[in-house]
Amino acid sequence: MWQSDNVIFNVNGRGLEALTKTLELVFKGSMVEGWKFKKDYGLCLYQHDSTSKKDINRFPVKISPSKASEIVFDWLKSDEAKLVPCKGWDADYDHDGINELGWRVYTEDWGHIDGDRDVVAIKPCYLWYGK
Repeated sequence: MWQSDNVIFNVNGRGLEALTKTLELVFKGSMVEGWKFKKDYGLCLYQHDSTSKKDINRFPVKISPSKASEIVFDWLKSDEAKLVPCKGWDADYDHDGINELGWRVYTEDWGHIDGDRDVVAIKPCYLWYGK
């Protein structure tokens, strides 16, 4: 499927159902073919061309975005996920409301993550609720 060069994606939320809908939107029905953990970015999911890189772990079978969301949701509870820094808009910010740990699915400029394309990163982040 043709994709623009200036992809922008940035969604935060909580729960498996919202994560599934978010990944369905990201991959538009395509399969997720690989993954890689990057400490500063989170768990990165790749589709098609990017999986030819040697450092990306290919799934043994192609998985749907809904299956990928189950894997990611379990990963978000892992010790590895806790290594990803929550800073800036993702931080446990002190304010006059409450914060709840959730997740963020995003790309950087041009729809890349750390120079990779056909990818999104998922990381833990705090959701801020004001009074």
